[in-house]
Amino acid sequence: MLSVEGLEIVIRHRGARSRVVRGLDLSVAAGQCVALVGESGSGKSMTARAIMGLLPPAATASGRVRFDGIDLLEEGRDTRRKGLAGTRVTMVFQDPMSALNPVFRVEDQLRAVARTPERSRLAALLESVAIQDPERVLRAYPFQLSGGMAQRVLLAAALVNEPDLIIADEPATALDADIQQKSLALLARRSREDGTAVLLITHHLGLVRNFADTVHVMREGRIVESGAAGKILGAPSHEYTKALLTSVPRLQGAADA
Repeated sequence: MLSVEGLEIVIRHRGARSRVVRGLDLSVAAGQCVALVGESGSGKSMTARAIMGLLPPAATASGRVRFDGIDLLEEGRDTRRKGLAGTRVTMVFQDPMSALNPVFRVEDQLRAVARTPERSRLAALLESVAIQDPERVLRAYPFQLSGGMAQRVLLAAALVNEPDLIIADEPATALDADIQQKSLALLARRSREDGTAVLLITHHLGLVRNFADTVHVMREGRIVESGAAGKILGAPSHEYTKALLTSVPRLQGAADA
């Protein structure tokens, strides 16, 4: 499904060059959930943007990013890449208020991307991402929604065309713990039942415990440890991974639950 080989991303600013991703390799198969984990600034989101063809003008990418046999970085593939984005490959962005247009209602924005935009289907989709009053949300403008509600609308937009690959960049940042788990469980179920490939970008190792099949730990543009989620979370070998795990907050008394 998705294969990334030797990905390098360089940003040029005022004559200086900075390599923000260094020789990254990863793959996501159909029906697989893969997590790319690391602290802010490690290169996770830039990796996601390179896959989607959304790098800023100052950034250049090299290596290979292949989706279903199509090299998304190959020169001259722009038209084919754009044909994939939003249909077979979708992305849940980290900041919902920047990703949603403030002057259009939620229904209009979902209709603009949906292949089958019937209102009843859109309402059912919002219900599936734990929105309890979908009719009200369809009529609302983004600024009338909470951050968590807007994030769930973005998740619904990513799911509306039943894509083959979903890239979720910190999709649970604005959500409370219960909705976080429900949203990730929805992605996991879509992956398991429909064969959707999911790449989760997050700084929070605790979130991937019940979600990911494979975890890649990223630091300063490089993957420093990879493996099955159970192994990475249960017996990490890299000191950085151990530090990330110790930084996961624990609720007092959770061990007695």
